Amino acid sequence: GITVVIPSRDGKALLEQLLPQVLAEKEVTEVIVVDNGSADNSAALAGERIRFLVHPEALSFAAAVNLGIRAAKTSHVCLLNNDMEIEEGFFAAL
Repeated sequence: GITVVIPSRDGKALLEQLLPQVLAEKEVTEVIVVDNGSADNSAALAGERIRFLVHPEALSFAAAVNLGIRAAKTSHVCLLNNDMEIEEGFFAAL
């Protein structure tokens, strides 16, 4: 399986669009959203395959994704920005 790591700050609206696309892909085992001090209640989107690592302040991109990578439960990790759009078959092509 694949763990998808997404750093995000106040990106709830973007995550609401991206997460269903990611979860529709059968190769994705888990999604880790590293929430960098959001004030928009992004963590309310957590679910069975979506885990939020909430950090109280903004982290750099590198620090946020490294936090997510360390928490991953799979051997394969894909980093995504919260404003991406995933086409069907994206992960299979990797």
